[in-house]
Amino acid sequence: MRLSLQVAPGHWFAQGEKADLIEFLTMVLEFAWDAYVLPVRAGDDPKVRVQISHDEWLDVQSESAVDLTIPSP
Repeated sequence: MRLSLQVAPGHWFAQGEKADLIEFLTMVLEFAWDAYVLPVRAGDDPKVRVQISHDEWLDVQSESAVDLTIPSP
């Protein structure tokens, strides 16, 4: 089902939509939009929250230490 962002201001990216998520986050950063990223797995509460601001900053919050290094291919 397709809805406008005014009606449903969010999107759930499925596990197989990594390329779409990366493209969307790229647009968020390039167009200086506000966004929240809540990575969740089925049945889990979000343990990490990322807030991206149109003022060109981001805030990462987590219940525990998080490794932010990029995994090697």
